[in-house]
Amino acid sequence: LGTSHLVAPRMNYRTIPGTDLTVSLLGFGNFVFGTNWWGDFTDAQAVCLQNQAVDLGVNFFDTAPAYGNGRAESLLQPTIEYAGRDRLVISTKFGYDFQADPGESGSHRERKQDFSPAFIRDELERSLKRMAIECIDLYQAHNIKLSHFRDELFAELDKLVDAGKIRAWGVALGPAIGWIEEGHEAMLRRQ
Repeated sequence: LGTSHLVAPRMNYRTIPGTDLTVSLLGFGNFVFGTNWWGDFTDAQAVCLQNQAVDLGVNFFDTAPAYGNGRAESLLQPTIEYAGRDRLVISTKFGYDFQADPGESGSHRERKQDFSPAFIRDELERSLKRMAIECIDLYQAHNIKLSHFRDELFAELDKLVDAGKIRAWGVALGPAIGWIEEGHEAMLRRQ
């Protein structure tokens, strides 16, 4: 069945505090296209699902280079083209060095991380290229540990905002890995 007979419910939106980013309350995280934990999706199926989300009012898309070693980010490019860049809020992450540590298929083990300014700049350029965009709306440190909370990291992120490469930055902590101390530090001390 197609979805042409369905009437899309009204989507609600909120502005992320401290930013000018207005996002749909329902976002689309495309981690599922970086692994086969919930099924195998062809590129065409993945893009179709993302485009349907746009048609239903979703404007917030979350991805990461670590999801399928770049595959999930690349799959956003056709949806960005479909919707128009100005209609979407794109979030991606940084910190996992999948070039040095590609991971193991089906594994959820931690990989090598790098939060140095040089790595962040290089990773950002690769992400921008994969998605064929010029600016990331929300750039997040992916499962960052307290030992990586350094002034040089946050200074580099501020420089990227000033350069127009990112609009806002934050941290993304995974529930299966998650850290209470990192979340506390990020929310209370680095806001």
